[in-house]
Amino acid sequence: MKSKVLLNIIASLAILTVYTTSANPKNACATVPVISAITDATVKTETNTSYIIYNHLTAFLTSFSADANSLSYSYILTGDTTGADAYLAVYDTDNKLKYISKNQPCASEAGNFSGCTPKLMIWDSSQHPLTDVITEVSQPGEICVNDTMPPEDTDDLWVNSVTHLTLNTILEGDTVWSVSDSNIASITQDGILTATAPGALTVFAQISGYTFQKTFTVRRCTFSGSASCGDDTGRPADSTDYLKAVDGDLNTYFDGTENGWIQYDYGLPFKLHEIRLAARNGMSECTIGGRVQASNDGIAWTDLYQISAAIPADSYTIITASSLLDNHAYRYYRYTNPNNMTNIAEFILYGHISNDTPPDAPEINDIQEFTDSFESNSNIFGAENGTLDSDGNKVFDSGLDRFGKVFAPVKATASSSLTKPIELTHNELFRITFTMFTGWESNGRDHTFAIKDKDGNEIAALYITNGGYTLSEIRIGGANVLDAPTIAQSRSNPGTIKAGANGWNANGQPFVNTVGYNKTVEIRIDGAGNALISASGGMYDTTVTGTLSEPVSIASIELTGSYKKARGRVVSYDNLDADVITYSTACDSSIPSSEPVTTSVLP
Repeated sequence: MKSKVLLNIIASLAILTVYTTSANPKNACATVPVISAITDATVKTETNTSYIIYNHLTAFLTSFSADANSLSYSYILTGDTTGADAYLAVYDTDNKLKYISKNQPCASEAGNFSGCTPKLMIWDSSQHPLTDVITEVSQPGEICVNDTMPPEDTDDLWVNSVTHLTLNTILEGDTVWSVSDSNIASITQDGILTATAPGALTVFAQISGYTFQKTFTVRRCTFSGSASCGDDTGRPADSTDYLKAVDGDLNTYFDGTENGWIQYDYGLPFKLHEIRLAARNGMSECTIGGRVQASNDGIAWTDLYQISAAIPADSYTIITASSLLDNHAYRYYRYTNPNNMTNIAEFILYGHISNDTPPDAPEINDIQEFTDSFESNSNIFGAENGTLDSDGNKVFDSGLDRFGKVFAPVKATASSSLTKPIELTHNELFRITFTMFTGWESNGRDHTFAIKDKDGNEIAALYITNGGYTLSEIRIGGANVLDAPTIAQSRSNPGTIKAGANGWNANGQPFVNTVGYNKTVEIRIDGAGNALISASGGMYDTTVTGTLSEPVSIASIELTGSYKKARGRVVSYDNLDADVITYSTACDSSIPSSEPVTTSVLP
């Protein structure tokens, strides 16, 4: 095959698998099943190949007999095989080569050939020896994930990830790319694959009438983090928020405060291959003391790595799995610095979904009926996309990179109920987290957020009054457990506009992450009746605890208030994530151990 060879293998007679000795060590490639025959396909010049017809062999072997005494066969060839040699290879039951003939359409041989099977091959005798060809097996090509990061090809992609696919093939011609579900991902004709939603996805690459395929699982990886630096007049900007630590750009950065953090949530246990860190330009010293931590419940954290000397800002510091104190699989990972400003340019993780969790690791079951990012057309409250002046429960574009869309309960009531209430056992913990914007607006109204049990009783709630200016109560079991009489909030622009923490009246940005009551709220309730509610971020961090009567059940989320229209609302919600965490032993407290273990230190 020193020149281009045209293969005319009739699809109804055979499916063709191609064997090649070529390799591409810089790419992570996946061999995929052949799903159509190579028909009228042009092979690249100087390609080292052999062709094995492995299906519908009787169409080519007019006879084949193998027993304990002898072997006999005959075959015919179809199509243009000019310049090629034909081989009949016979393999024993251990798949070892026992007999081979060259350009002999009919032959017999004495010997014990019991259980042997044939393979008819056509290949160029000027290429590699037959033994090399037989031992190195691949398809006529593979869809490859360019080796931009992970050393292993795990067939996992992440929502919002952008992946460059290439086709490594001996065939010649233009490649046409497509995907099985455009709601899950899109792909350009340059092979740039953008994942947009979780689910199973098959990517197709067609060339010269031949179709390759590769299947991925697109998983949701969500990011969260603490506020970037700012005060009442200098609002924390999106240009320095936590998402800048995961954007792959060494020139952007997260301007985090002391004890700030950026967190990955993979949804399932994830085993690290490597960590890549880069300091913020001009602030390498801020990385000293920085820690990478992991958790399987988002509550108890284990130190995996600690930075002891400043890392550079203009390149990645690569931490391999062998350098970690613990390389079990964890669902959550975060970077934090308890002794310095959490200024970091990049915190990038690579790995794969794995069941290799630590002993007695808790199991997390997502409650999809209470989980919502409000980015899609459907949501748990049945609210439509709207405008700021629209009445009714609506989903609005926040204008902030880290939040996207948010839900605003404009009507008096918005509720979401589980199909079947959850009855918590003594080793189970219900947890829900969400982001809440509240603030003072001239047309604001009072508002409540409540978790209710199967009997309709309020078991955990937030009460916001004075037009959204005051957090007046945090309630557990129907009773207010807030230590302070109330928690007042701050205006975004003192003495000017009553924009409130959500900043709906701020020019050019409908939501503003100022020091008012923009909070990440977490509610934990265990089967023993222990409850915790925390609201962190903004001007005040608040945590309260209380006890519920047993048995404990979870049935619904209910938002109530008195609103005139969207422009006058004071509260919005985003990134609701609800889980039931099952531990190996009964929960003794609503706050499991939070102290990290000893750390590994950067050399």
